[in-house]
Amino acid sequence: MPASRTSHKLPTRQHPPKKAGKTKSEVTISEACAMTLLDDHTLVTPRGTKYVVKAGSTLYVRGAKVKNPKKSPGEAWWKLRVHSIHKGEDGMVWFVGSWWITPEEAVKFNLSQHDRAMLQRMGNTELISSSELGVASLETVEWYTVITDLPDQLKVLPREVPSDGYVTRAVLTVDKGTKNPKLEWIEGSKGLCPGCRTLYYPEGDRQVYCDGCKRWYCISCSSTKPTRYYPVRDCQEDEEAFVDDLKAFPIIRGPWVGGKLGKYHFWMTGGNGMYQKHLNDLFEKQGTHDGLDEFKLYEEEGEHQAYLAMVQTLSIPLTTCPGCHPADDGDGDSDRDEEEDEEDEEDEEDEEDEDED
Repeated sequence: MPASRTSHKLPTRQHPPKKAGKTKSEVTISEACAMTLLDDHTLVTPRGTKYVVKAGSTLYVRGAKVKNPKKSPGEAWWKLRVHSIHKGEDGMVWFVGSWWITPEEAVKFNLSQHDRAMLQRMGNTELISSSELGVASLETVEWYTVITDLPDQLKVLPREVPSDGYVTRAVLTVDKGTKNPKLEWIEGSKGLCPGCRTLYYPEGDRQVYCDGCKRWYCISCSSTKPTRYYPVRDCQEDEEAFVDDLKAFPIIRGPWVGGKLGKYHFWMTGGNGMYQKHLNDLFEKQGTHDGLDEFKLYEEEGEHQAYLAMVQTLSIPLTTCPGCHPADDGDGDSDRDEEEDEEDEEDEEDEEDEDED
């Protein structure tokens, strides 16, 4: 079953006028693949916004819950990752691809106990790639969305995750030996906190990035006393102090709801590394005073207001990663990393063996 979960309404696409004559409302995957292969297809909204669909794009497909496309919320739409685009003799465009599924939908599969436990650690905006193939006609496609990989060891994501966007860390596959479905993790995405050894839960775990071992760890798992607490001081008292605090704010991720928008933000799902990089670049280029003026102009866009509210209200302790030695070995990594990773893999193998027994 395809995924149907999202948190926002979609723009209404400009549907082309129907041509005279009959067009097929449904075709099989093999029938669609026998049609003329297209390199891409352009979607257009009434306002003229365009999006070029290519292989790898993810499309919103109208599901059974959609009664009125103009008023239906995003959770009523399925998500199809496009593999190929085809055009029939009647002019209808068809998209062949695989469905994204939600963790709730993945529970219905005969997964191991270990995989089921992992599903409980996935966030509300997290989707799972599946091998279930599907085909959708242009008439049922409304718009596109972006699914961002959530690599665990990256301090700065390659692109921003919109506040209403999706992330993914896992793929639902079928074991060639047992023929049972199982979760496979995108390389580098299943990092476990070195303290509690659990998978990051975006809506429950507040974590800090460790520059030493290049991993995220839960603040609550630190065995050291905080050396300092944020929030950032008010900029009206001392601009230099404010900028220094803002630039040194920890790289964190996890739940925070606040600000005028009152919702989760992209910099809390995948970490605020990219946001902090933008700020550091801004102050380095513009200087303290001019950089602050430009930053205040950005505040009108909303995300800056929410971010400023977060850094001035959220109390973040500066702690030490529980997986690092008191002093690293000088190469930017910890000697314990490989040993701990091997232990994690052995634990998972033991759990999977128990499930099979």
